[in-house]
Amino acid sequence: MNDLRPQFYKARILPQLLSCLQLGQSCHLVGGALRDFLLGRAITDFDFATSFDPTDLARTFARQIDGHWFLLDEKRRQSRVVCKADGFPYTYDFAPFRASSLHGDLLRRDFTVNAIALDLAGLSPSPHLIDPLGGQGDLKRSILSDCSPCGFADDPLRILRGVRLARVLNFDLEPETFKRMKDSVSGLAQVAPERVGSELIQIFHADDGTRSLPQMEVLGLFPILFGEGSSPQAVAAGIERVQLVSRQLKLLAKDGLSVPAESTFDGFSMSAIVRLAAFLSGSGLLARHCDLLRKMRFSRRVESILKNLVFLTPADGQKLLHLETSDRGYALWVDQLGPAPLVSLLYLASLEEPSGEFRHRARVAMTAYNTHAYNGRVPDLVDGSTLRSTLGLAEGVLVGQVLSALRNEEVEGRVRNLSEAHNYLKLYVEKIIDKPTDHS
Repeated sequence: MNDLRPQFYKARILPQLLSCLQLGQSCHLVGGALRDFLLGRAITDFDFATSFDPTDLARTFARQIDGHWFLLDEKRRQSRVVCKADGFPYTYDFAPFRASSLHGDLLRRDFTVNAIALDLAGLSPSPHLIDPLGGQGDLKRSILSDCSPCGFADDPLRILRGVRLARVLNFDLEPETFKRMKDSVSGLAQVAPERVGSELIQIFHADDGTRSLPQMEVLGLFPILFGEGSSPQAVAAGIERVQLVSRQLKLLAKDGLSVPAESTFDGFSMSAIVRLAAFLSGSGLLARHCDLLRKMRFSRRVESILKNLVFLTPADGQKLLHLETSDRGYALWVDQLGPAPLVSLLYLASLEEPSGEFRHRARVAMTAYNTHAYNGRVPDLVDGSTLRSTLGLAEGVLVGQVLSALRNEEVEGRVRNLSEAHNYLKLYVEKIIDKPTDHS
């Protein structure tokens, strides 16, 4: 086994965390950090288990590394520290043992590859790993095995976690473990919706529709997650749409059409949101269950983005091919695509294989939006105060109507500069003011 200490120094576990321990206290690194280290993967998330309430330890450690501490679960005394070191974000979770001993704690974890522990006090070039369930052997065989026959019944969310972990690690699910997952699927109906939604969207982030989603279908997860309208035909159509969109997004990225990889929306990646939207659109599930996203307790912003994407169609994207407008007009066209304009543009481009002309127009539109947008919106060419002072408009609703009409004229290419905007506004305002009021 390679030496863990260089990574511990980089993450400031050494010497800072060890210096925070009081005499007689022990702290064990557990879970995914050791798993990923043994697989040669980068480690930025650390889980620590203690035989005592680790709240004070975590808070002291946060002060030592100039990090931020916050409580995750007051009842279970779980807390988290986050900080940046050398430009990398690190997360440190602290929790007391889930049982009366470390051994009992490991037995209550989800998969054997996550049930490996290391006493921080025993660090050496060849540290001794505590591995009562043979997790290292499963790592070598690339297999996910559950820690206990009742593990999925105790926490059915582990079923989704297993599906995701198998995809992320490219592991197979051990046959008996897979059977127990399938037998426990009904229990997911009792799990808090926000926990299900969070895990589900992480699956869509990790999978392009070729592995996890077909596996979920075999497990019988879709009727539980999305309602009884999830027929095999609907699910198959949804998975096919995810695969199409995933393929096209890769091709578009090679062609210079993408958003920054680190772009997130309330913690969810762009790829996760686009793939989930593709599944809901292809399957038609959101049309049949309009309150589906609300039940999963997504944030209002994420819910709004998903709904907007689901109901976009290739016909919406084809309008781009017929635009004869200015650079700012292209930016405004993108701006009106929804609450996440660039994501909407990429989604439209991925719904079918785009022509060379469409890809060219999309690049022009994306560049224009990035040039003209400020704080997520393309500003109006003429602001509301100007309308009020020069045209005598007082009503807020009327000002909004006029500005909206002007933006549309710019998109259509009929207004291309400030002078043309003022001429248009004078004529437009005269028209709406002179128009007789309908009192019927």
